[in-house]
Amino acid sequence: MVALLYSCTIALVAIPLAPTTALLALMLHIANFKFDKFILMHLQKKPTNPWAAKGAGSFFIKFYFCTVVIFLSFTHFFLLNTRLPKHCSIQDSNDDALCVANTYDTTNKLCTLDQTSGSVRFHFLLSIIIRHNLQPLLCFQSSYFINGPECSAGYPLCICEYACGPFVEVAKGYTPLLNYITSSGVASAFYSLVLGNNFVPWALLFMFVLSIFFLRNSLTVYIMTTLQREQDIALTFSSLRRKIKQLENRLRLQKLGGGRTNESDPNEKPVDR
Repeated sequence: MVALLYSCTIALVAIPLAPTTALLALMLHIANFKFDKFILMHLQKKPTNPWAAKGAGSFFIKFYFCTVVIFLSFTHFFLLNTRLPKHCSIQDSNDDALCVANTYDTTNKLCTLDQTSGSVRFHFLLSIIIRHNLQPLLCFQSSYFINGPECSAGYPLCICEYACGPFVEVAKGYTPLLNYITSSGVASAFYSLVLGNNFVPWALLFMFVLSIFFLRNSLTVYIMTTLQREQDIALTFSSLRRKIKQLENRLRLQKLGGGRTNESDPNEKPVDR
């Protein structure tokens, strides 16, 4: 049940970014059910370690935390991406621009591409070329827009014509959020203090890790105390069961002794005094 809830949570988080995830999640659920049925019918045995109900909460919380981390990571990548389709005037306004400076035509929405822009940044490719005495390769991002059939309309028109969504007027998705923060004096000062000084983020990170350590220590002590209390309760119940059993044995013996006395002289009359 926890695994089902966890997978459904992932599907619900992913549906806004990829609507086809709903169909994929359904297919995966069906495949998982068929696989579990196959294992159960052919092996005729349950899992070696039975599931404990008391561990369901912690299991779900851990995996839900992993889901949130994955969601925030992909959201950060999405908001930080500057290559998503937007208005043509700002499509090539990032730090890794492909257009030659001041060559953008607002009428045609085209520009002159820099042949050497966006070169390969991975040094291992260059080392392979030098090691094997290969001819120099033109591995440039601009060659995709020059020779690629997907951009026959020209750059940046072939990308910005598909602009849609809430971030078509900004270079990055974080821009509206930063503008909102810096519009307030207090928030702007706090933002500058936190991100303008390298010491503050590291101090906050250290405090966060330290708080997690203390929380983990407290949870460990609480768990050990709970286990000790459960053990004491179990011993108390065991002692009570033993005493109850002893009392039942004594009562049974008394009943047997009384029955034998009555059977030995059934016609005996009580003596009058």
